[in-house]
Amino acid sequence: LQVQSANGRVVYDLQREEVKKVYYEIERKRCPKCRKIVAGKVAEAMPHAKLTNELVVEVAEQHYVLGRTLGQLSERFAINYSTLAESLKRVGNLLEPCLEKLKAEYRQAAVRHADETGWRTDGGNGYSWYFGSSAVSLYLFRTTRSNKVPLEVVGKERLSGVLFVDRYAGYNQ
Repeated sequence: LQVQSANGRVVYDLQREEVKKVYYEIERKRCPKCRKIVAGKVAEAMPHAKLTNELVVEVAEQHYVLGRTLGQLSERFAINYSTLAESLKRVGNLLEPCLEKLKAEYRQAAVRHADETGWRTDGGNGYSWYFGSSAVSLYLFRTTRSNKVPLEVVGKERLSGVLFVDRYAGYNQ
């Protein structure tokens, strides 16, 4: 082949940085009148959290979306397993009030889907539940496969519309 010409091309690549410890010197001051102590804050992290917000999001995506175990993530990031688990629990607690609103929106949909599958967490048995509509996707992780979980989401009142499920009898309630 004879050399014709060369074409330039730009490609964007995601460069992940390694996790590093960052030490902050948090200044504390005391009011001389009321004697109250006020301390500074770390902008990139929730109060008393050991992980930055960006790292918590990365761990959540790797764990819940990509299916990596917390053990794998603990090894990859060189962060204690319980620190990762506690960070995800903290985020879950912050988002829990939104769950009822999402369930209500799911109930209003004309077309809904529900499904469940076995899900092992650190060697323990459990179930991953999916409840979805065109606007809402709910993923619940429970230790049971009983009809209590669909009742938790759908409620006891008869709903209009259609619910697509497999032949699992737990949805018949």
